[in-house]
Amino acid sequence: MPCVRDFKVLRVLNLQLSGHCGAHDPIDLTGISELFQLRYLKITSDICIKLPNSIRGLQCLKTLDLMDATRVTAVPWDIIHLPHLLHLTLPVDTNLLDWIGSMTDSVISLWSLGKLNYLQDLHLNMSCIPSLLGVEALAHLIGGHGNLKTIVMSHGSSVIPGASKAIISWDDLEPLPLLQRFECSPHSCITFSRIPKWIKELSHLCILKIAVVELQISWVDILRGLPALTALSLYVRRAPIERIIFNKADGFSVLKYFKLTCTSGIACLKFEAQAMPNLWKLKLGFNATPRMDQHQLIRIEHMPNLKGISVKFGGVAAHIEYARSVVTSHPRNPTINMQLVNFCSNCDGSTKQNLLTNWAVKSRAAASAPMEDPPSHFTTPSCMISSCAVPLP
Repeated sequence: MPCVRDFKVLRVLNLQLSGHCGAHDPIDLTGISELFQLRYLKITSDICIKLPNSIRGLQCLKTLDLMDATRVTAVPWDIIHLPHLLHLTLPVDTNLLDWIGSMTDSVISLWSLGKLNYLQDLHLNMSCIPSLLGVEALAHLIGGHGNLKTIVMSHGSSVIPGASKAIISWDDLEPLPLLQRFECSPHSCITFSRIPKWIKELSHLCILKIAVVELQISWVDILRGLPALTALSLYVRRAPIERIIFNKADGFSVLKYFKLTCTSGIACLKFEAQAMPNLWKLKLGFNATPRMDQHQLIRIEHMPNLKGISVKFGGVAAHIEYARSVVTSHPRNPTINMQLVNFCSNCDGSTKQNLLTNWAVKSRAAASAPMEDPPSHFTTPSCMISSCAVPLP
């Protein structure tokens, strides 16, 4: 592998490293700190790498993506001194969260009051169960940021499904005026105690994915008031006790994708006619088996633009007859794709390899091709990306 320092005028570096894990000392990439004209840096690696202790000299850097660098000795945390950074993607481990939790007010001010003012996209890949102190400090770092448009907190491969989660509120987070996308993966070891109050201030929010302990009608009203919301994914630990009614009132006027997953119990839902007038795709999932005495828990009246409906229950084939009576849909709606599955203990639903039955409710209208889930990746900057794949013995 050539010395990185030899590429003094390099502006785009997409470095891919592969080899036998644990067979070598860390690969030394400290020379990256001398690539002063670098604009884009992405590192993909399944082996241990050593980054520079400091990268504040990369004053032209706009994109830093270490998401797929699974074994980094340490991330240089003077990234807060990169004034032109637009897109930041980092793996988050215990060391980072502890560091965030120990930050002084002056360091937080550097982040929030001038040093990363251009930052637009923040993607954090959680590989551990975070401490409450670290998560709350993270809220102070990003709160009120004037240019942030995307915040994604996803889960790393080392997170065990069903592991305990940090319950947070973030109610005191200062609103982010330009935020368009907020995703907190149900696997990321973070669950919100409720829909945060500041979400109602996000007039530009288009995509929301969030895991909460419970869902109440008043919190649905918060979501109803988001004028730009087009894709909504809710993961609820406990199914609400009261019936949730989505009616014709103002709100959800541009929503095209709605997913609701309950990891305990079956929610009592009603979608009134003309509710969510532009909805294309409706997905419901419940980690529970319908009982014989449960009828019409979920009622879906005529929704004119709906192109696909899917409903999943945790259960066995013997309970399919019960499931049929739980959901009723207007005959002019698309066909319901109903499945009984074995649910995982995590929030995202089911294991398809254990699919036990697939029952389609007949209707007068043929179902159109279902819309795919909203994309969960960042858009690559519109420039030519140079790639260097380096296999190691």
